[in-house]
Amino acid sequence: GTISGTLAVSFAEANAAGTVVASGAEPDATDDTYSSSQSFSLSIAAQVGTPSIQSDVQGPSLVIKEDETGTVTFTANAAATDVITKVTIGGLDAHASYVINGTTVAGSVGSYDVVFTTPLVQQTVTVVVTPPQDSDVDLSSLTATATAKDADHTDAGDPSVVSAPTTIPVVVDAVLDDAVALGGSPSTVTGTESTSASSYALGLTANVVHPFTYSGDGGADTDGSEQGTATVTLGAALPVGAAVSLAGTYTGSAQISVDPSDATKWTISGFTDAADLKAAIGALQVTNLPAGFDGTISGTLAVSFAEANAA
Repeated sequence: GTISGTLAVSFAEANAAGTVVASGAEPDATDDTYSSSQSFSLSIAAQVGTPSIQSDVQGPSLVIKEDETGTVTFTANAAATDVITKVTIGGLDAHASYVINGTTVAGSVGSYDVVFTTPLVQQTVTVVVTPPQDSDVDLSSLTATATAKDADHTDAGDPSVVSAPTTIPVVVDAVLDDAVALGGSPSTVTGTESTSASSYALGLTANVVHPFTYSGDGGADTDGSEQGTATVTLGAALPVGAAVSLAGTYTGSAQISVDPSDATKWTISGFTDAADLKAAIGALQVTNLPAGFDGTISGTLAVSFAEANAA
């Protein structure tokens, strides 16, 4: 601020005309008094300290589950005689959307300023991050800087100091949406020896499940990153001419084939999704068992689903 004022001094002849009778006449009164003044000002420039800004993220990055949102709060602090006037959030990703202190912000803008109409020594900014659905591609790192000014000088042209940036990587963690769960009890099918070639359904059952918390929150997988496998492993090779196949009532896309190097292993492939695999499992059968065959055909069906973009 500025301290200003004026110093005034004045000198006078005490025996000037009319003041002392005994002094006699004063023909010239212009040289009896003298006055002088001087203005002064003292200006103290505002000194703005460097502010700081931190996040509440625990660990090296903000981790967001696929199809969910993540939240980070930044806290800015000014020096004792300063105030925070602005926080700038940078690193906004064009593929994501954000809510910053209650305002929806498109990631395409790149950065966003939160300007405080009532500057305080401490200010907080909360950022809610929404990645695109069905994607686990990591987003750009968020950055945050705080701008401080002297508490008595917060106008547009007044001096300001910007903090060092705080950087928060944003990691989107893959979550498997769909899988197939098999019936828990072993399937047992019985038949009678036949005088002609015969076929038997294996009686296997399955259900489509969302196996984890957050699975399916964004709907079915649409980016092709989820993959499944299904394998039938027999206790022994089938008789010559017999095969594991899919019943004619099945209308999906799956196919089943035997491993050329191992006649006990049959792989179901080509299914479009978990629901298609479920239908194919229900259609599994052993066909073309030779006339007069008796005995037991046993084996195991194993299915596995995985998010291809997992670590």
